[in-house]
Amino acid sequence: MKLFSILIGLYCIAIYSIHAYDIQQGINVTNFYNVIAQDGADPWVYKHTNGYYYMTRTTGDVRIWRSRTFTSFDAGDSILVWSSPGSGAACKSAWAPELHYFNSKW
Repeated sequence: MKLFSILIGLYCIAIYSIHAYDIQQGINVTNFYNVIAQDGADPWVYKHTNGYYYMTRTTGDVRIWRSRTFTSFDAGDSILVWSSPGSGAACKSAWAPELHYFNSKW
């Protein structure tokens, strides 16, 4: 048990030292590549019984993406279902749209 504790302690010191070296060198190690969607926020995903995943997200207008796999929406089919009319009560961007399938209807 004592050997295990020593090994864990040495591991923690090594990890801290590597991280401290990266910080001193000015290396940014916080990169993140989102494989599901490259832009937009507030995703809403639905897996339909037909085997497709359907997704919508905040992008300014409302678009629905369709994909056979969860990680390939950007390469999948998409259709624009709403865009701002430019004036009036609904003239701004839609925020956090949702997609529901109920009683065989979207």
